Amino acid sequence: MITPDGARLVRDHTVYSCVMGSRAFGLATEDSDTDRRRVFLAPTPLFWRFAKLEADVRLHGEPRWKHAMHLLRLLESCRDLLRTGELVIDVGDRREAPPAVKRGEVPWDEVERAMTRPAQESDEAATRSPLPPERDRERVEAFLVRTRRASAG
Repeated sequence: MITPDGARLVRDHTVYSCVMGSRAFGLATEDSDTDRRRVFLAPTPLFWRFAKLEADVRLHGEPRWKHAMHLLRLLESCRDLLRTGELVIDVGDRREAPPAVKRGEVPWDEVERAMTRPAQESDEAATRSPLPPERDRERVEAFLVRTRRASAG
């Protein structure tokens, strides 16, 4: 079982980081802290661990319906990305299911089964995905440099 150290996960798996808030806008004082926003990619076994999913969508023993809705949507998007190589954000013909989950109209055991299915299908799809097996750090870095240069003027 993986026991995550949050600081280590963020440090070792950050793919994007930026300063936000008063420091970013030049409004910092001596007492200002440094606000950072980061995007990190959790290791797959940690990300898809079903006990983690259950813990993430429950708060004080009660389902967090909105969180469950978004997690279900993300799991389905992940599965579809691995299958096709394209990220599709629009839920398309599955439009009615997420709001029903958000409103708590779907029994919790059904929601758990609905989350397990795309996670298992993602595992299967990953074995023959059209996506490259490794991330292209040089290409991402070049994109970020181009974007920064374009926004600088």
